[in-house]
Amino acid sequence: MNTPLRIPPLIAVAVAWLGLVAPLARADLPRVAVLEAGAVAGWEERQFDGRTEYVSTRLGNLPVVRATSSGGASGLYRQLEVDLTRTPLMRWSWGVERGIDNRGERSRAGDDFAARVYVVAADSMMFWRSRAVCYVWTSHVAPGTTWPSPYTDHVMMVAVRSGTARPGELVAEQRDVRADFERFFGPEVTSIDSVAIMTDTDGTGQRATAYYGDLWFTARE
Repeated sequence: MNTPLRIPPLIAVAVAWLGLVAPLARADLPRVAVLEAGAVAGWEERQFDGRTEYVSTRLGNLPVVRATSSGGASGLYRQLEVDLTRTPLMRWSWGVERGIDNRGERSRAGDDFAARVYVVAADSMMFWRSRAVCYVWTSHVAPGTTWPSPYTDHVMMVAVRSGTARPGELVAEQRDVRADFERFFGPEVTSIDSVAIMTDTDGTGQRATAYYGDLWFTARE
């Protein structure tokens, strides 16, 4: 389920000041913070082909992580356990300042996205059985489209948003992660072990700039 929320600059300042950066949620619900206030302390980098630059900065007055990729591919990940039976909803905000023109997004050669958020359920005994859902901001694939990663069927891709109609603005999203894992892999996944963000352009050789705002897990209302 997508919950779009575009924040005009002046309103965004007020919202950030009140600590209510979208997506809004009831204060009494349990919350597992993953990324807050653009702080990447405790996050680790994984490099694939070249590097994406991740910098803590501000978009207007909102703290964010800015990701800039120029023909490179690396991501930031944080290991933490999230109990999906208690907090199944993932909420986050992101934006694309500069997207890419990529019509082969479902192929290996075109597996580049201006913005991605991975959630990973690892199997500590048999790591090769780890499963993941990757939420992507696409170039041309329509939102709502799903497909297996061209590299492994243990990763399912979900197109959440497409294009750059409003570049440089944060957009709020919400996904029921437990429901997505059950849909793709069955009901046995009840927790995840890590979350990653990634902007990559190693296949297309293009340049992309994206922003990642707060990301957290919470209960269904």
